[in-house]
Amino acid sequence: MIAWAKWRTGDNAAAWQALVMAEKNWAGSKDLIDRDMMVFAGRTGVSLADASAVLVDGRSKADQYANLAKLGLEGYQFAGRWADGVAAIEKAFAVAGSTVPLNDVPVLRYSEADYTVRLDDPSAAASFGKQAIEALPPCGQKCSDKDKENIVESVYVMGKLFHILYATAHDDRYYQPAHDIYQLTVPLITMNAALQQDAVKNQAYLEGSFKTMKAGQGKYDPQAIGALLGRHNQEVQACYEHALATNPKLTGTLVLNLDVDQTGTVKGASTQPNAGAQDLAAVAGCVGERAKAWKLPARANGKGAPGSTRIKITYNAAPKK
Repeated sequence: MIAWAKWRTGDNAAAWQALVMAEKNWAGSKDLIDRDMMVFAGRTGVSLADASAVLVDGRSKADQYANLAKLGLEGYQFAGRWADGVAAIEKAFAVAGSTVPLNDVPVLRYSEADYTVRLDDPSAAASFGKQAIEALPPCGQKCSDKDKENIVESVYVMGKLFHILYATAHDDRYYQPAHDIYQLTVPLITMNAALQQDAVKNQAYLEGSFKTMKAGQGKYDPQAIGALLGRHNQEVQACYEHALATNPKLTGTLVLNLDVDQTGTVKGASTQPNAGAQDLAAVAGCVGERAKAWKLPARANGKGAPGSTRIKITYNAAPKK
């Protein structure tokens, strides 16, 4: 109770310490306290090292693996802490080694791929996606055909996003990952004929654009950039949910304005309403700070092309019913 009360007042450090003390003396079901540990590990800003130490201390190897995997898949995902999410999953793999359940591997690897897209590392994302697909045959009957197809299609969609970003912004970092993902996934799309046909065409288009690409004509495609920035929505949601702790009826519209330079770096982030201490203004301040760390593809500029791009995003905040 003290932990939740401290968190609602914004005292994150005291909230975490109270929960750690409760965990050490907890006599009831560990599932209940571990659930709250996941929430606070992600939302209070405590480091991965400190959070993982509490979640593995005195636990069996199986429980250590389960807690670290949940931390990566739930605690950090819902908090929008993507780099920590990847690191927590890697720790889970390290703890369990060859005992990681075969049906967990594709999900964990795809999650790492998905998180890494947000970290502006298309090569690493493609590598994790490849590992997710390579984990499907060993999974055998523990993974349904539909589950396998979902992984394949999800990785393909990632490759398609990379393709569009390469073809429009002309950021060369996206070509090879898109090429590799297409090569890996297109032959494996078997349950959706229309998608398979679309995938074959896109694979050909990618190679065609590689041969005909003209230097210095990069631009941001609104839909592709929207899809990329949309992957940060959970960060915005986490900011909003923290404000809901003190005002459960908080609603409103938040506008985020980004100024992005030619390298894809966010050089400025402003909000409407302006950042403040309470209610939607507090959400605005949190979102603005998060947005400063976002990264977009580099944009190849020709002579006379604008050196910066302004992007406006509108979020409508309302409690879930």
